Amino acid sequence: MDLMLSRTADSLYWMSRYLERTEHTARLMVNQLDTLIDQPLVDTQASWRRVLRSLRISFHPDEEIRAEEQAKALLLDPEDENSLFSTVSVARENARQVRTELSSELWQHLNRQYLDLKSRRFREVWAGDSIGFCVNVQDGIQLLRGVGLSTMTHGVGWRFMQMGLYLERAQLMTRLLDAYFGALLAEGRAPRDAGWVYLLKMCNANEAFTRVHTATIRPDLIAEFLIFSEDFPRSIRYCVDRLHIELDLLCDGRGDRVTAVPQRMAGRLRARLDYAAADEVAGHNVTSFLNRVHDDCRDLHNAIVDAFIAYDIEARARL
Repeated sequence: MDLMLSRTADSLYWMSRYLERTEHTARLMVNQLDTLIDQPLVDTQASWRRVLRSLRISFHPDEEIRAEEQAKALLLDPEDENSLFSTVSVARENARQVRTELSSELWQHLNRQYLDLKSRRFREVWAGDSIGFCVNVQDGIQLLRGVGLSTMTHGVGWRFMQMGLYLERAQLMTRLLDAYFGALLAEGRAPRDAGWVYLLKMCNANEAFTRVHTATIRPDLIAEFLIFSEDFPRSIRYCVDRLHIELDLLCDGRGDRVTAVPQRMAGRLRARLDYAAADEVAGHNVTSFLNRVHDDCRDLHNAIVDAFIAYDIEARARL
């Protein structure tokens, strides 16, 4: 892997991470804005706090969270790094730097998504169909994924895109679940049943969960499903399995010590999820488990960067 490819890999990897971050935030906002319609104010405030905590956005615990103010920041504020406009902008800039590595269809779709967001004004969105706006962003990113899947060569660049997607998704899921299960400690009470249903909806998991557990709303079953499901594409285990597979495909036949590091780390993380004991995710233990998984994902990201993107060329030449 030469220096040019390492630069290309960096842009493809981060493009994919920021696209996943965009889709995740849009999905949270679809469901959060929906709570404004049919939930009491106390539950809506608690839900806002969990969403902001999951996105690592600071807030004063005693201050009322104003829906319009937060929506403005998270939808179209160019100065807020968490906004849909900001994350799509960064994804597009990374894509622009590797334009020749992308299919024309994928680039055109991403560019249209960016230009559409750039043309929007928050007051018009807020006064109109703000939920529909977020749904369109979410659907646009999902469509973009499908366009890439069907129009790009699934070679080395594709592997970096997939690693970016699944590593970002795994970390976002650990934060979201920690925000909900951490509410047992931070808020002194668990979310009501409606809150757990909204968590499932925020993960696009409501129907998939009910097919396995019918309509039983139990936090332990929700944790088990969203962490350990082998088949649900947003479960943490599924994401880590895909990461492990993509790394194996990327490193197949290379056999050097540097690229072996992220492979081993992904294998250990996969084993942690494969063989976790039931009591590790029971009660308050679930937050400790999620924090360990999140830290492992962070370390795996650093190992991927060290091995494939920011490596010392002279040191690699001596291996």
